[in-house]
Amino acid sequence: MPNTTAVRVREIIDIPVEEQLALKASERDGFVKILRSKIEAKGVLVAKNSGLQHFGARGMCIFASPLPIMVFSNEAPSAQAFTLAHELGHIVRRQSAISGFREEAGRYTGQRQEAENPRCL
Repeated sequence: MPNTTAVRVREIIDIPVEEQLALKASERDGFVKILRSKIEAKGVLVAKNSGLQHFGARGMCIFASPLPIMVFSNEAPSAQAFTLAHELGHIVRRQSAISGFREEAGRYTGQRQEAENPRCL
């Protein structure tokens, strides 16, 4: 059975896997803009900030109702798309998180999560 969070994220962005995989190479870089628009249309404030990389973070989200916030960094378009979908997964699970955050110089800790509540939006 598919992960329920992944299923919910796919429902929110309303882009079937087949449609995403069918994108031509020339369209793939634009996928980040499509994804961002779909997430923003659902009421999530999305911002891009290259300063996250200074902290070794790829993305972060703050779950706060009624306006969740998501920030992603300036990476390759495919990495940006992954980060947007990943952070949306945290929002769906009502979690605040920093993805890829280094607490100490040179030490990758993966993911740091704050408040957790497994209910879906």
